[in-house]
Amino acid sequence: MQALDPLKLPLSGKNLIQASAGTGKTWTISLLYLRLILEQHLTVDKILVVTYTRAATDELRSRIRARLKEAVAAYEQPELASHEYQALLEQYPADTERLWYLQRALLSFDEAAVFTIHSFCQRVLQQHAFEVGIPFESELVASEADLQLQLTDQFWQQRLVYPNALDALVLSTNKITPETLLQEVAEFIGRPYLQIIRAQSYSEAEFKALKQHYEALLQQASLVWTQDQAAIIQLLNDKQRLTQKTHGPSTIQKALAAWTAILSGKLEAEHQELLAKLGTQALMAGTKAKQEPPQHRFFDLMDELLVPCAQLLEVRTLALEQLRHDLLVWLREQLPERKRLKGQLTFDDLLVNLQTALQQRPALAAQVAEQYQVALIDEFQDTDPIQYDVFERIYRHTQGQVYYVGDSKQAIYSFRGADIYTYLQAAHCVEHQQRYTLARNFRSQPKLLEAFNLLYARSPDPFRNDQRIAYETVSSGGTVKHELVCEPSLAPLRIWDFQGDPQHECSLGEVQLAVAQAVANDIARLLLQAQQGQATIGDQALTSGDFAVLVRSHRQGRMIKEALQACGIASVQKSPKGIFETEEAEELRLVLSAIAEPSQISKLRRALVTELMGGTAQTLLALDANPALFDAELEDFFRWQYLWQKHGFMRMFRDWLDKRKVRARLLAYVDGERRLTNLLHLAELIHVETRKQAPSLHTTLRWLQRRASEQAGEEHQLRLESDENLVQIVTIHKSKGLQYKIV
Repeated sequence: MQALDPLKLPLSGKNLIQASAGTGKTWTISLLYLRLILEQHLTVDKILVVTYTRAATDELRSRIRARLKEAVAAYEQPELASHEYQALLEQYPADTERLWYLQRALLSFDEAAVFTIHSFCQRVLQQHAFEVGIPFESELVASEADLQLQLTDQFWQQRLVYPNALDALVLSTNKITPETLLQEVAEFIGRPYLQIIRAQSYSEAEFKALKQHYEALLQQASLVWTQDQAAIIQLLNDKQRLTQKTHGPSTIQKALAAWTAILSGKLEAEHQELLAKLGTQALMAGTKAKQEPPQHRFFDLMDELLVPCAQLLEVRTLALEQLRHDLLVWLREQLPERKRLKGQLTFDDLLVNLQTALQQRPALAAQVAEQYQVALIDEFQDTDPIQYDVFERIYRHTQGQVYYVGDSKQAIYSFRGADIYTYLQAAHCVEHQQRYTLARNFRSQPKLLEAFNLLYARSPDPFRNDQRIAYETVSSGGTVKHELVCEPSLAPLRIWDFQGDPQHECSLGEVQLAVAQAVANDIARLLLQAQQGQATIGDQALTSGDFAVLVRSHRQGRMIKEALQACGIASVQKSPKGIFETEEAEELRLVLSAIAEPSQISKLRRALVTELMGGTAQTLLALDANPALFDAELEDFFRWQYLWQKHGFMRMFRDWLDKRKVRARLLAYVDGERRLTNLLHLAELIHVETRKQAPSLHTTLRWLQRRASEQAGEEHQLRLESDENLVQIVTIHKSKGLQYKIV
């Protein structure tokens, strides 16, 4: 790609501008906007600027307005213009006519066509409602989640109240509900461009034969186990024969626990993996040199069981995939008709309806292209096939101009429907001479940019996708403030190589803990140097607020927070999620689910081992061993159910909070105040909801689950700490577009 000079770019045709982080993307868009006004004399309602979120749209609108205001000032008094506008003035010298064009644009900027993709579609459909056949009285709704759940309930009743053998197998796992089933397909409902492929599956006859074979083998193994259990265990615990690396006491204990679970009717993938440890083949492989492997009919049967175990797990997986497939097909068929009857449209419907209208009425594309003669599409890497097709149809056969502005390396929103391959297709469709890149970074330290350039230069295909996404070398745009100065000096980019114990296979949790401790120790060392006057940012002493730790998940963030706390360093974990998506919301839902159905023992057990209730595996073992203790727990849950039904949610919640000492338990955690705040906030919101319509227990649970999958309103956002002089712990998604001194 060629380096872009925004002042020299020909204002015509279809253009792609790749803008890496920190390369002045917004300034480039603003400068192109000014050029369109000065050179082509366009009014602000003729220049379409589109981005993908309301917040980004508001910011972009504000930045363009500010640039217009500065440009007016520069053209009013060229001799006082800042250096940023000198080149613009040289290319378009100040005169009365050009000043008038800029002033007209500024005065009429309230009419500027700066929209989100959805508001653009809505505007076009409203303006051409009669031609495209959209009812004038259609109601635009932010979410169709309630309607999706209603239809899922209907599907559930028709299909699963009296299930066939394969559906019954899926239900037997006791982990599937209408809500969870919907959650698994929801992101695909609004993507009509995705083809639904029917999964291969077993017939009921094949499943019946397989099940009979499995149960016959299981019965044989159970009989042998019952007759010779002590001898089998003795053989498995023979340390003289078996290597402890593959058949140590912990491994044998887990494998026997898996066998016990299978005997009780449970079969999970992890059970199959552990069961293999008890088979003759694994025992032979785990036998020490010069030792005879242990032999027993039970071990042979374990090997024989592995094949039908794997097949049964496959049957269950395929049956679940089939169920998801059928639900998705059902929802895609039923939702449009149900929304039509209700007179409702969602934001995704706006896109689909506009795409359909453009497909069926080519004249509409010409009308829209005439109305918006130029389109500047920001954050184009976040597009999807429908959005791209809309703009392609509008500007394909016209003299209009399109500027796709984005960066494939920042395409991180696939969960919202963004499709990186659509971006790559669009880039390929742009003439090579009209593909540009912003080659200078104005945000990062020059030495850091050099380090990244060297790192990515080591591979001809760093993103492992047949070179479809390239790393464009970026140079520094000049001196950047806030350089870290310390003794000894640190490389701008550091990669830590974790060296574990070669004699011990580390778990993922152990590695993550080691990473958290290493990060905390490094921050602590630098802050200690700062106290001694040996570490500065620019001319200021280094402080906690200069650090940001980027994490993949909130769980990882909590580990970092606890490690920092252990070093005596305060931090704040910022979340992009709403209150309904927190760990406390999920755990409260588990507790309330058990209160709604105490007789469902699996729900009761899951509730007890939440961090809210403080139980552990030992708690469950104690309940299994002591029926009186279990009955006491059951009595509590039935009592809370009664309180909820008779006296309302808040009465029950307070009783549960006090009886189980939940406040004290949460406050014992490093981030206890945050956890307790979240829990009380959730209770307040649930209380408000139940006061509105006095819903049933199950309706309240569905509402709670649904809120987790929707974009929460302002009153539902986390009540966060606001102290900026703390180490910032931020997820990668939340950090996009933000700037920190040390990362």
